[in-house]
Amino acid sequence: MDRELTQYVPEGISWIRAAVASIPIVGGALDHLVFDRADAIRVKNLEDAIAAMSEQIKSVREESIDKSWFQSNEALATFKLLSDKASYEPSNQKVDALGRIVGACGNKAHSQDPEKLSVVEHLSRLSATQIKLLRVIATVPLKEKKLARDHWNKLPRRYG
Repeated sequence: MDRELTQYVPEGISWIRAAVASIPIVGGALDHLVFDRADAIRVKNLEDAIAAMSEQIKSVREESIDKSWFQSNEALATFKLLSDKASYEPSNQKVDALGRIVGACGNKAHSQDPEKLSVVEHLSRLSATQIKLLRVIATVPLKEKKLARDHWNKLPRRYG
């Protein structure tokens, strides 16, 4: 295209903004959200996730932290996953949970677990309500229950 003409052709982002803004009733608000506020939302969520990660790390004894893990490629992949999943997450509780689980990945008790990244990935797919439920279940103490033979024999026989 002639150089003189290209100065009058809007850049690609301008076309997209114009298209979004032309959506009836909500176009202006959506344009503002997507093109003006999106970065602020992403930065706030990442700050919150990092704060949760920091709180998780501070909550354990220093000697239980695997400092070398935080310099590994796996730590980078885990942090990248946290960044991707938390950036535009609308639930503050989920952002907090993701940050805490990534912080826990660096504990010596978890740093060698090959499934860490999978745990972060699966947690990111859960809703905030499902995460709350999982948190409640995790706090219920384990109890071993045995069914006595006598009790088993007293159960009604349905199939003769």
